[in-house]
Amino acid sequence: MTIWTTGITEPDWRLVFSDAGEIAAATELWRVITTEMFERGTLAASNAPLIFRLIVVQTFYDRAARQVGLHGAVVAPRKANVRAIPRISPHFTAMTQLSSEARALEGELGLSPRTRAVKRSELRNARRTTPADEFLRIVPGGRGEPTK
Repeated sequence: MTIWTTGITEPDWRLVFSDAGEIAAATELWRVITTEMFERGTLAASNAPLIFRLIVVQTFYDRAARQVGLHGAVVAPRKANVRAIPRISPHFTAMTQLSSEARALEGELGLSPRTRAVKRSELRNARRTTPADEFLRIVPGGRGEPTK
């Protein structure tokens, strides 16, 4: 576990992945995502489970993509069965499902370009306190006090 400058504790990837390359990739993805969200002011401790899920989904996508790259997107029919037909690789099917899951998680975290613009406008339009707010605050016992 590592606490980067973002203040959120990084999960122990050795408990999730056994491959050293996947562990290194997950660590790098965690650093990139949390740093980007921290710099934009959208990082919160409540986002940690979503970030974890996004990294797991992206790692599984990469794993399935490697299999599709090695064996192709179509599985050849068995030669013993004359009626068998070529079918889509289960790894290719997993890739499409993982891709849509990653897209949804990126949208929730504000990492895709479209949602990044929406989050940026939300932050820009957020109410900022000004000196006039302090001057115009409600004084207990004054005329501006809410009625009970």
